[in-house]
Amino acid sequence: MTRNRLTLETPNHDLSKVRVLDGSAVDAYLQDESKLTGFAEKVLVPSDENGISSVLNHATGNDVPVTIAARRTGVVGGAVPEGGVVLSLEYMDKVVGIGEDDDGFYIQVEPNVTLRQIDDVLRYGRYEGLEDLTANAVSRLKNMGRHLYPVDPTESNASLGANAACNSSGSRSYRHGPTRDWIRRLRVVLADGSVLDIKRGEVFAENGTFILDGAGKERVLTIPSYEFNNGVKNSAGIFVTEGMDAIDLFIGSEGILGVISLLELRLIPWRPMLSCMAFLPDDDAALGLIDHLKTLEDGPELIEFIDANGIRMIKEEREEGCLFSNMPEFPLFPSAAVMFDLPLDDSIEPRMEEIGTLLNSLGSNLGNTWCAHEERERERFRSFRHAIPEAVFSYIASRKLHHPQMHKMGTDISVPEESSGEMMAYYRKTISSSGLKAVMFGHLGDNHPHLELLIEDMDDYAKADNLCHDLARAAVRLGGCPSAEHGVGRLKRGYLGMMYDESQIEEMLGLKRQLDRNWVLNPRVMLGARR
Repeated sequence: MTRNRLTLETPNHDLSKVRVLDGSAVDAYLQDESKLTGFAEKVLVPSDENGISSVLNHATGNDVPVTIAARRTGVVGGAVPEGGVVLSLEYMDKVVGIGEDDDGFYIQVEPNVTLRQIDDVLRYGRYEGLEDLTANAVSRLKNMGRHLYPVDPTESNASLGANAACNSSGSRSYRHGPTRDWIRRLRVVLADGSVLDIKRGEVFAENGTFILDGAGKERVLTIPSYEFNNGVKNSAGIFVTEGMDAIDLFIGSEGILGVISLLELRLIPWRPMLSCMAFLPDDDAALGLIDHLKTLEDGPELIEFIDANGIRMIKEEREEGCLFSNMPEFPLFPSAAVMFDLPLDDSIEPRMEEIGTLLNSLGSNLGNTWCAHEERERERFRSFRHAIPEAVFSYIASRKLHHPQMHKMGTDISVPEESSGEMMAYYRKTISSSGLKAVMFGHLGDNHPHLELLIEDMDDYAKADNLCHDLARAAVRLGGCPSAEHGVGRLKRGYLGMMYDESQIEEMLGLKRQLDRNWVLNPRVMLGARR
């Protein structure tokens, strides 16, 4: 048997168990966190893989566009419908079981399971009712001690199916990489309702092709030939590489090639960490600390940055009594902050002494650093960091009441290490010249900050749109990516042409046509309208 052969399963289709929502009930499904608003005729809510298959088979046969949604936490409009129906996976939220292979333990989940659910299972040992996917896997995991799924996108209530569809990464990608690196198996429903069961390491492209084998027929699937930029965090476009594993074709493809119905995710042993939030006089001092942290051997799990404007926003929220009332007092000086996690082992004391000396040279000290190792306190630090995007979402929602066409405007840019200083200088120059208010925070460990623009009106909106495109073009010139972890969705379709030429985009279009002949899956996500 050839190594590039994928076997299609053909379920018996039955729409009778799929819940149908219409009328005003559809309104709740028309936005995601981008605050973009769409429209749809109905919402279809399957409870299992067969339901997904039945919906897609019917949609393809009747040429009905289908927008895939779950928790709608995305920020690029990928779950916002533009007509047709919404396929909501909200009922598929079961943690199925635990297995073990030569690489260690893994967990099997349905696509609407969240990071928080997995964390609760693994942190508190809530294994009751989980299946043994291999002999005695659950009891063996109990005996082996606590494990974790290391990928940590900002939104802990995002669905894991969506994380896979966008190849999300987040704070711990600095050490552990993106979602792609942790998926060992997927089940994927194609547009015609057929199903692929793909295990990593079993099926690889040969001569740029896969063979789809089902119902006694074979067809050749030709994949694009361009070189995907894998040197930076990158969720823009369809991942391809020579001799690629078939599973990677669907990770990061944003649901335009198929709908994920089941995932198996690798786990690693948990180890205790010390979380630190260091406050420094200004952004330059914070960036100096980050540069040093990157040089540490067996260094931080994550390195997160909050600029002075972000700290100012948090202080204002705290003074108004809205947020952070239980936080310790902030340093008196105007400040930026760096959050980092270090292994809590025998090396921690000399490391902290070294960091303390560096902080002194940067105008701060360990007295202006919050440190914690208990889970509850570490979670407060995470909440502190994550409250900034939440505050931005709330702000844009309030402005949208006065300007319905408005949606969130921000960047999701990554660049190579050697270009980080030049990109940061360009951020400062363009923001200053624009006159717009902005906050910057995020994953500076792998040169991936988030810039959020606090726009007041539609004049600001137009300026912000131009600024974001300018920054994206600069990142691409420096060897980076304009969409590092959130995908392209609907809002960033224009960015795709910055990374790929027309012939390469045509190759993506050709791949979609082969798997979705009627263009029903997430139409206008990533690639735009049918062509």
